[in-house]
Amino acid sequence: MEQESAKRMWGRSISRHQLRYTQMLSDGDSTAFREVVALNPYPGHEITKLECINHAHKRMGTALRKLSAQGKLGGKGAGKLTAAKCKSLQNYYRGAILNNQGNVEQMRTAIWASLLHSISTDENPLHNRCKPSWCWYRKAEENGVTPESHNEHAGCSLTKEVGKKLIPLYHRMSSDSLLQRMQHGGTQNANECLNSVIWSRCPKTVFVGKNRMEAAASMAISTFNEGASAILSVMDRLWLETTEVTVSAIKSADKLRIVKADSVTSACAKQKKEL
Repeated sequence: MEQESAKRMWGRSISRHQLRYTQMLSDGDSTAFREVVALNPYPGHEITKLECINHAHKRMGTALRKLSAQGKLGGKGAGKLTAAKCKSLQNYYRGAILNNQGNVEQMRTAIWASLLHSISTDENPLHNRCKPSWCWYRKAEENGVTPESHNEHAGCSLTKEVGKKLIPLYHRMSSDSLLQRMQHGGTQNANECLNSVIWSRCPKTVFVGKNRMEAAASMAISTFNEGASAILSVMDRLWLETTEVTVSAIKSADKLRIVKADSVTSACAKQKKEL
């Protein structure tokens, strides 16, 4: 479905809208991008593929969990690659990309910082790439006090042997080609959100006809673009009378949605994600 939608959009962009798309934001193994390139809608003009950071974040987590299940890397105990540590490393990876948008070298430095931080010891501290905002060792140095022993923070550490097994993964997930495609910091959240709005009106688990499917898609698009108040325009076109209660409820729903969106994108929320 995504392939066909992409081919139609790119194929008609010039004839219908007099514009040319230059980039496509998609996941790593997107067949839609390959289909559009094969379509060659703009002869002589190259189409650039951008990577969705959320999909890269998921790939990092999947790879860490697979390594955790191999041999003696995972399990319980100090220095093991537990599920909690996989989650932490995965989140550090995403934060490194988001907090260093537009600079590939800083992205790579921040990505490796999380691994080196995890395998540091009192004999060999590897915190030179860390930031005081999240590293207890650098925070102590910045405050002019002697850092605690690494044994006091063993819960977030990995053994040297486990760390060595993660090096190939970190090389792969911090390659120039991948980071270049993610330095924009963009995601497919908008697309996934629209899909969610459509399926809330027409669940995938229920078979429906074409008319209901088109109605659900149309209502989802209008709600996605204009909010819940889009229903007022529809009711007006259908000559349906709206009451004060209906208008008030719809406006309240839109206001609540905006408040939630603002709170998620606030500076405080972004700082919590970084930590």
